[in-house]
Amino acid sequence: MRPSFHINYFFVFLFFVTLNFKSQTWINDVSIYPFPVKQCDSVTLTIEGNMPSTNCLSNVEYYITLNNITVNVFITCPGIGGPAITPYLETVELGILPSDSFNLVVNQYLENDLQETNISYIDAESCCNAVSNIEVESDSICLGDSVVFENNNTYADSVVWYDNGQIFYPIESDSFYLHTFSSSGIHNILHKVYDSLGCADSSNIELFINDLPDVVLFSFPTSCVNCYDGEIIASISSGLQPYIVSWSNGDSTLQIENLGIGIYTLNLTDGNDCSVTENIEVIVSTGKVKKLAEIDVYPNPTSNFFTIRNNISNNIIVNIYDLNGNKLKTMSGSDLSLKNLPKGLYLLSIKDEISNSVFQIIKE
Repeated sequence: MRPSFHINYFFVFLFFVTLNFKSQTWINDVSIYPFPVKQCDSVTLTIEGNMPSTNCLSNVEYYITLNNITVNVFITCPGIGGPAITPYLETVELGILPSDSFNLVVNQYLENDLQETNISYIDAESCCNAVSNIEVESDSICLGDSVVFENNNTYADSVVWYDNGQIFYPIESDSFYLHTFSSSGIHNILHKVYDSLGCADSSNIELFINDLPDVVLFSFPTSCVNCYDGEIIASISSGLQPYIVSWSNGDSTLQIENLGIGIYTLNLTDGNDCSVTENIEVIVSTGKVKKLAEIDVYPNPTSNFFTIRNNISNNIIVNIYDLNGNKLKTMSGSDLSLKNLPKGLYLLSIKDEISNSVFQIIKE
């Protein structure tokens, strides 16, 4: 009776497994990437499915005929394995599809017997996604700097650049674009790209170009060829503080004294990390030059009138300059006025018969 019992059990087991296989879903999912598909995209097909046994292997082939894509997944189960549902994953590189609609048929075979068919559709749109992908290398930009736009896999047949609505033409290389802007302030950059069919994409970047610090240098001569009583004053009218001041003679202040004749170079860097370099010459005076002693300008700041007090001479000439070095007014005497001048910072050049000096004054 034992042999008969084992045979009956074996047949019952096979019958149970067969029933489960017939109700089993073999193809779980068919997906494509990218989605939606454009005619310039390289398309990848992914198939997730099941095999009936642990010893099974999957193999795939495909072919494209007109508007039909057929993919066949062949399952083979060599050797001995347990009757357990075993998942598989297959990818198929379909490549670039022309613009059209395609029937996608995925068949799964077990030892050449068709198990299941999955039918879906692919619509390859006529428009390739022209891709604009740019970034700015640095967010600290000063007027006169070359701005580097990094090209991160932009796809395009033609490119147009706009700066605040105006077309401009940066220098192009394989990995970046280069441009130097001629004005400070906000620059709304539009990078618009087109493919051969006129499809477009764009990137927007807002840049702020910092002004360079505006520096005006005033030089006062030495009293003789071998004297060291020359002076230079640097006046700054723009740029973010703090300033880093570096002179060619090693000084680091805006006003430097005890200078001999020669050319002096100022390098000034502001809080935006924007730098300017200016040169100025200290020459020898054609006459005696002596700085005014015990001189005072008050009130400073002032709303209009101010007074100059000194203990050397009453015959002084006062020239008022703006920070660009333009002479605005010439006055004499000790009680003076900034009338008709706007609020701001000015330079006073105070001279008598044998001396000169420079002061800053603020009109409120």
